Amino acid sequence: MNTVEVIAQRIRALCDQRGITPNGLRYITAVPQSTIKSILNNETKSPEVLTIKKLCDGLEMTLAQFFDTDTFNNLDQEIKKQSKPDFMCPLLNILFQFVKFLGAEKLAKGDTQTVAELFNRSDFGVAASAI
Repeated sequence: MNTVEVIAQRIRALCDQRGITPNGLRYITAVPQSTIKSILNNETKSPEVLTIKKLCDGLEMTLAQFFDTDTFNNLDQEIKKQSKPDFMCPLLNILFQFVKFLGAEKLAKGDTQTVAELFNRSDFGVAASAI
């Protein structure tokens, strides 16, 4: 289960505990019914903290109380570490080519040629104006 699903689950549980329908939640929280529906149906990829704060205010609880559950505390990490850098980004691709062009040997020697000179060399294959 991801964080957004756990948020939706927590809102439903709090409504059940208080005998409030998700639709009725809008009256005590000033959060539009469409926003609550989007969160509960996992249509919102990242619910705003301010929205959750308003829900908490209406439910007469703090943000800390909202998030202080075993489920939230045991969530898997959302950010997965990549084993290889993503070279799809054009700037990273240019930098990767630049490092490849220089070679580890030139980098280790501290070659004094400027970046501009290297980018303007025709055998590098990348014009400075493309950067």
